[in-house]
Amino acid sequence: MNTNKAFKIRELLLLLGLSSLMVVIVYGCTLGYNKLFGGKEGGQAVGKQWGSPTVEGQIYVITAGRDVVKIPGVPVYAFNEDALREKMKKCREALLADFPKFKNGSQSDWLDFQKQAVWASVTLDQFHSDNFQSTKTDMDGHYSFKLPRTGVYLIISFGERQIFDETEKYFWMTRADMPQRFASYKCDLSNENNVSDAQFPASPEFQFLLLMGHYGLDLPDISH
Repeated sequence: MNTNKAFKIRELLLLLGLSSLMVVIVYGCTLGYNKLFGGKEGGQAVGKQWGSPTVEGQIYVITAGRDVVKIPGVPVYAFNEDALREKMKKCREALLADFPKFKNGSQSDWLDFQKQAVWASVTLDQFHSDNFQSTKTDMDGHYSFKLPRTGVYLIISFGERQIFDETEKYFWMTRADMPQRFASYKCDLSNENNVSDAQFPASPEFQFLLLMGHYGLDLPDISH
């Protein structure tokens, strides 16, 4: 009788121990799952989306003679469009707060200030990695990277090419919707995606300022 009672007590203690162990395992797995699949820990989103899409492509220029010139060694960026627009909204608010300082100055100085501010707001160290990716083209102009998550992205690159005594400057940009996990998307950048004017090429800083205007985030001009 006593033996049976002792056995039942040991059995109960063993079950309690196993239950506690299972709680610890489940809790640990939940934290790991959240980190891997972009869940939440401590009230903040962590990790990137599991199974996020891949984008790959080639950057090239088609000459007047119909030759295809591959563009190696140029940076390629993928910006989540919603996150980029939010960044630019905050940048515009800060610029509007600074505008009174320039009211008695020149439009040129005000424009330079805008360009540098917008450029600083979209650089890699200011942009969270969950909304941004970057790489460089290889010797054949190819690039590829895994996006942080699904969504609409702006694929942007800029570079230049020397033609005898002249330098052609390019700013390639395209908008791509990548809604499916595990999917692979192809996104080439060529003449039709070059938004820089051949006669009056704009700097990348100015192109981002133009993009800000495209989103309806225009800034006032200085007029005397």
